[in-house]
Amino acid sequence: MRRVQCGLLAAQRRGLVRVVTRFLAGLAALAVAALLVVLTAGPGFAAETAPGMVIPPARPTVTGSAPQPSVQDEELVVEQIRTDRYPRVTARFTMRPLDGRPAPYLEPYDIALLIEGGLVPPLEVHTVGRVPTTNVGTYEVAWMSTSGAEAGATVPGKLAVTVNGRTEVTTGFSFIRPQVQQAAAATDVRVANALIPVQHPDPGSINQPLANAMAAVFAGTALLAIVAGLLWHAHWRRGQDRLAMWVGRSAEHRAKAIAQNGGGRRSLTVPPIVQFFGRLGAKLVPSAQGERLKRSLLLAGRPTAQHYTRFVAMKAGLAFGLFMAGFWLLLPLAPFSTTMVTASTMAMIGFMLPSIWLGRTIKSRQHSMKKALPDALDLITIGVGAGLAFDGAVAEIIDKWDNALTQEFGTMLGELRMGMGRRQALLNLADRTQVDEIQIMVSQLVQADELGMSLTDTLLTLANQMRLRRRQYAEELAHKAAVKMLIPLVFLIFPALFVVILGPAAGDMIGFIQGGP
Repeated sequence: MRRVQCGLLAAQRRGLVRVVTRFLAGLAALAVAALLVVLTAGPGFAAETAPGMVIPPARPTVTGSAPQPSVQDEELVVEQIRTDRYPRVTARFTMRPLDGRPAPYLEPYDIALLIEGGLVPPLEVHTVGRVPTTNVGTYEVAWMSTSGAEAGATVPGKLAVTVNGRTEVTTGFSFIRPQVQQAAAATDVRVANALIPVQHPDPGSINQPLANAMAAVFAGTALLAIVAGLLWHAHWRRGQDRLAMWVGRSAEHRAKAIAQNGGGRRSLTVPPIVQFFGRLGAKLVPSAQGERLKRSLLLAGRPTAQHYTRFVAMKAGLAFGLFMAGFWLLLPLAPFSTTMVTASTMAMIGFMLPSIWLGRTIKSRQHSMKKALPDALDLITIGVGAGLAFDGAVAEIIDKWDNALTQEFGTMLGELRMGMGRRQALLNLADRTQVDEIQIMVSQLVQADELGMSLTDTLLTLANQMRLRRRQYAEELAHKAAVKMLIPLVFLIFPALFVVILGPAAGDMIGFIQGGP
């Protein structure tokens, strides 16, 4: 027990000795640091940092004597004096400190200016460029000059800079007082209005462009007035006929109006203006071309004589309207020969536009029939398999659908009901449509009818064959799409890419080509 107590007392003594030793080492280190600070600051450290004393920033003073190089720790050089905005003067100067880096910025109270023996307060001072990261800093100081020297005289001055309590640095400079520019007084020069002789117009001469323009305007206005009058008159006559038909003063009058309305229904469906242009177009279209137009109208699903009259009237009306529009617009702006050539070209384009539209209509109608044929054959097959005759199955399709194919089927069914043979009706269907798939269907149906083959099997085979052809046609269009994409790719996408990629370098390339490397 006593040995344990002795061991505890010895451990306590060793811990106490260790604490005291560390405390004394810390005091010694603090004393050494304080001694180093005193030795570094110099003998005046105690007086300058007395307790409770605050050192204000030293304001630079300018003395008449030149700075001593022995106490100068910065090199101050005035590089440029600008007097373009006199009496505002701007001086650019540089500072190259011998110890450390220059100040990133200066304040007006860091600078003192002595101009002709008098202190001048600086207006502003700023660093030129970014904050200096080298041993040279460039600054500009501006002030308002109050010198009484004459223009052209040299004005001496001194510049003093004190930064962060360092020793004052001074340098001398001078500038030439410029001539103050005064605004010139505006001179009021009044020129007498001279009498300008005016030539009397010659009554015998005519302004040809003005006359042509007025004639074109009057002709166009008259044409528009005539067309509007004809349209209004047709509308008024139609209203009068309907009014007389229902509210006639007597039964005989109403019966007469109804008879006139029924007899003249065809003339009402084709207005007089359309009849006029139809007769004009029929004279312009040759007989052979007229037959081709009728054939094209039949393929487009417009087989009647009224459709032909309206189509020819459309061609003649567009040609006449574009001719008058071109002549009316270009006559005041171009010579007469140029006007006639341009107006004739526009008339030819107007005469050809309806034919272009008709061709696109025919292709669209044939494409729609080609797409609808496989489904129609499936429905006919189902109808014939259910016990219906071929005519009854076609009639069911006509009742359920309304498209170009069912319209042609309706015409074929009407021919069958009028007593025409099935073979002739099918051949007429192929002739009216000019579709390859329908011609294949007609040939196989005619062959099956002549050979006594099963109509159901023939229709089923036709449906599968038409569906296969439609799939092949879709694949053909997909393969053509890649080739057709070359046109917008080459003419639209590639030029835009070239502009974006080569546009910024176009100037350098042109300069290299013209002047070389």
